[in-house]
Amino acid sequence: MYIVPGLDDVKIACITLKVRGIELFGFLLYADTDHVLVEYMQDGIFELDQITGDKCAVFVIEPPSKRWFSYVKKKQHLWWDMYGKGAEKSSLVAKLNESLNNMESKFSGISISENSNCQIVIGDGNITGLGHLIQEEYNTIHDRQEALNIAKHFGLGYSSLPCIVFFKELDSNEIFVKHLGNYQDRESIKYYFREFFESSEFINLLKAVK
Repeated sequence: MYIVPGLDDVKIACITLKVRGIELFGFLLYADTDHVLVEYMQDGIFELDQITGDKCAVFVIEPPSKRWFSYVKKKQHLWWDMYGKGAEKSSLVAKLNESLNNMESKFSGISISENSNCQIVIGDGNITGLGHLIQEEYNTIHDRQEALNIAKHFGLGYSSLPCIVFFKELDSNEIFVKHLGNYQDRESIKYYFREFFESSEFINLLKAVK
């Protein structure tokens, strides 16, 4: 799985991933109101990353969680090389850490550990967690509603969501669409993905792009 903010990032990623041996691409499209997919992806993204295999890269617009960053970093995932390192350096985490380090150098008795658990006072006594601020930043950058615009790119209507679109070239008219709107809960969509990604239909898709 490859979390992206939008199409521009996909265009760049496709070039890199082809060099790394990826033959088939997919885009899992859903908006905030597609609650089954939103809920499933909280945990399901890790399983999908495994069952999609080594030759298929599926893009998705989903705010990356702390668990996702830990997962890709530990696994030495291609996403970490392409996006994770840069996001880590340029994110709110890095900016706040820099500010905290500056504070530590100016004031004695300040010691910061487990920064994501820190509390920050904003304005007139309003307290929020640093982890909350970090996640809000990712939520803003990775807006699921962008999936509606990406559907248009593939020539699909809004009613096509949720779905997964497979393609070899991002700007090609040759696409293969699997609609996902009939699945009513996390369990049903989980078993659908498990069955599909080991099916002859998916294997034939891989063969067709070689």
